[in-house]
Amino acid sequence: MHHTVREFFLSPDGCVAKSAFKMSKKDAHICISITCIRYLMLCVANVAKSPPDIKSWTWEHYESCAQYLNERPLANYALCYLKDHIDGCHGDMNVLHLVSQFLNELTCNPAVYLLERWVNSHLNKILLSSEESGAAEDFRNKILHAAATKGFSQAAEVLLVVGANADSKDKNGRTPLP
Repeated sequence: MHHTVREFFLSPDGCVAKSAFKMSKKDAHICISITCIRYLMLCVANVAKSPPDIKSWTWEHYESCAQYLNERPLANYALCYLKDHIDGCHGDMNVLHLVSQFLNELTCNPAVYLLERWVNSHLNKILLSSEESGAAEDFRNKILHAAATKGFSQAAEVLLVVGANADSKDKNGRTPLP
């Protein structure tokens, strides 16, 4: 998908999809960045409907979150390539403002535990204390176990991208992936 989108926006003649509409490489990165950030904001908003205190989550909450992630095909793309697209924007103020808005919305949402490591490594922002970071790792791993149990391969890919540990063990000593 990444190369298809790139080819759509950045054909050799600078035209989009064989039209007269021209787009620069920077503008293409801006459009893709904005789309990916808005998509992630939508995902975060829907995770907010879960109980805000992750300590009160039941196995059903983890399964529900895994199913939700499994039904979001653009999430993996956005998480894998957003940093490259943001870098290609060369400091565009609209994109930077949207990133800031995304981070603000994330901080008061249970999704912060899901995306904490990804935000740290891709957006260079620390959102949780070291104690909370440990809880976030456990949170991601529990969702990964739920995704694996339910056969949600797309969710498992997303969880691995955001820092879930494929070697984590559940209470019975099993890892999520064979």
